[in-house]
Amino acid sequence: MANNNVPPIQIMTLNVGGPGAAQEKRDHIRDRFQTRLRQCSVIFVQECNGRDRDNLMQILGQDYQISPDNGNSDVAIIWQRNMFRHVGVVDDVNIMYEINGNRLFRQMIHQDYFPNNQNNRVKVIRATLEPTGRVVFFASWHGPHNGFTNEHKADTARDLIRLMRNISGIQPFIVGGDFNLQADDEFPAVENRVEVRHIPYPYQTYRTMPNIDYFVLGNRGVFDVRGVTRLVRGNREILDHKPVQATFEMV
Repeated sequence: MANNNVPPIQIMTLNVGGPGAAQEKRDHIRDRFQTRLRQCSVIFVQECNGRDRDNLMQILGQDYQISPDNGNSDVAIIWQRNMFRHVGVVDDVNIMYEINGNRLFRQMIHQDYFPNNQNNRVKVIRATLEPTGRVVFFASWHGPHNGFTNEHKADTARDLIRLMRNISGIQPFIVGGDFNLQADDEFPAVENRVEVRHIPYPYQTYRTMPNIDYFVLGNRGVFDVRGVTRLVRGNREILDHKPVQATFEMV
């Protein structure tokens, strides 16, 4: 049963990359998705640069805040200020990348997938909800793609969950993003209350739109997920991902 003291949390994951020209993509996001974006309390963004960040914040306005940019970041998190009593950004996840003496994301580091450091591919915040003071960790993630086998991608997904458990401790977490790993048959089996929420097959764009943008919940019993929706992009292929939106309620 949902906790009536906590408003539902609308969340979106949005990869802003694609074959369209840079300004064309930004205009497309503004024209097609601004209403949906303004419904959200948390937005996970991937493949974004400084101008993409500025465009999103112009769409959303002063009621929202975005995670700091370290100059090379591929990912960001945007949150609605009045939904949270306090938000802290985990500025340096590098300190968490070794657990019990084992280095995480070994294959990605070996292939220089992190151009400068691991902070470029994952962004984490610790959010205290109004009015209850309950804490949830949110993470925006952009998984490995070119040059990686599905086995390596699955290993990376396991490492990501280990990282989030290490950061969040006993608190629940939600990871959203472009995993570059099919939710249905490629995301690895992970122990201890982790749940993948995605668009169930079949859907009309099965052959042209792989199911790689979704949400992963830690301590899944904390959340009641009311629905997951893939947003329509329009006729032209300006973005190569469809935004995915979901509503989460604390129980």
